Amino acid sequence: MSTLSDSFKQSIKEMINGQRYNVVEPAVGEVLSWEEFKYQSGYCDTCWYEETRVKVRYLDVNGQPGEYEYSGGFQELLEALLAD
Repeated sequence: MSTLSDSFKQSIKEMINGQRYNVVEPAVGEVLSWEEFKYQSGYCDTCWYEETRVKVRYLDVNGQPGEYEYSGGFQELLEALLAD
């Protein structure tokens, strides 16, 4: 029986593998974890910015670890997954 966590991991895997741009090579084999964090960038007071992102840790189809960053918060990630 599939748990909610398993289904969520499968949905993230399919989303990453199904993207046209920023393609992960080799493909994601298994999603291990995810975490939301604040991304900060810019080198001066007028161009500095902060945004929320989600970092997804995974194993590719060859068993090698990798990371993928979703540009948006966890709520936005959920909405993107539910929209498909």
